[in-house]
Amino acid sequence: MRRPSALDREDDEGPHGYSRALPPGAFGRGVRKPRVRPLKASVDGPLKYRLLQRIVKKHEEQLNQCYRQGLDEDPNVGGKMVVKFVIGQDGRSDIETSIGNQTVDLCMTKVIGGWKFPKLRGDANVTVLYPFDLMN
Repeated sequence: MRRPSALDREDDEGPHGYSRALPPGAFGRGVRKPRVRPLKASVDGPLKYRLLQRIVKKHEEQLNQCYRQGLDEDPNVGGKMVVKFVIGQDGRSDIETSIGNQTVDLCMTKVIGGWKFPKLRGDANVTVLYPFDLMN
């Protein structure tokens, strides 16, 4: 007759007393936070793409906070979002967003509207289509 071993146990405890189920991040990755990942933007006008990237990177945490606020309201919000903004000669911008969640749209509009862009030379405006991936 075979002796029962620790492997025969019916609870969730493994043979050495450890749980068989590992919590998220058990191997050092940690729990992933919802975040907004900038994708490749389209820039039409006299603004260098690298400068735009630096400005977005500088304010990335603000965008993440907008997304988290939207998730508090609707846990299903996410996916690809395109933000269109037109930068005037004074460096101010007019913004349109497209995620369809009022909390995220209003927050992103407010955040991006507060970004400072350099004053433009000449009489041209800059139109930017900036896609973001809202990852949960």
